[in-house]
Amino acid sequence: MSYSLNRVEVIGNVGKDPEVRYTKAGEPLVSFSVAASDKWKDKAGKPQERTEWFNVTVFGGLAKVAQSYVTKGSKVYVSGQLRTEEWTDNDGGKRYSTKVVLSGPQSNLILLGGGARTDASPPKSDPGAFVASDEDLPFSLVAALPALLPVAVMATLIGGLV
Repeated sequence: MSYSLNRVEVIGNVGKDPEVRYTKAGEPLVSFSVAASDKWKDKAGKPQERTEWFNVTVFGGLAKVAQSYVTKGSKVYVSGQLRTEEWTDNDGGKRYSTKVVLSGPQSNLILLGGGARTDASPPKSDPGAFVASDEDLPFSLVAALPALLPVAVMATLIGGLV
């Protein structure tokens, strides 16, 4: 029996404020980009850096979370599936776009800090919402990984229920 897996995990910073659109049923669809940088030293000892940009689209309950809390500069962890779309451009050529899609119970969106709201109040659309401060977030992701597992499970559960 053969199995396959389509899963991608990215930790990085949001490039610009999310774009929110709505489905015909009125559900939010949130799109944003995440930059993940890799730093190293070349053979001569000179620092090098490469940044990869990931387009992210969020559906369902997690879209409501992203709409309310994700902002430009936010440090986020996203896990979802890669999806490639094909379309024809104005010149008749085939074009492709690959994005990370967060939809369903296997997807996660975790806010890790940075780029947080400047006001301390919850968004107006959800008066009972919890607003995390930098004091509530881990300083080091590596040190916080064991603590993040329950958060990831909660984000998944909330995303599926909201």
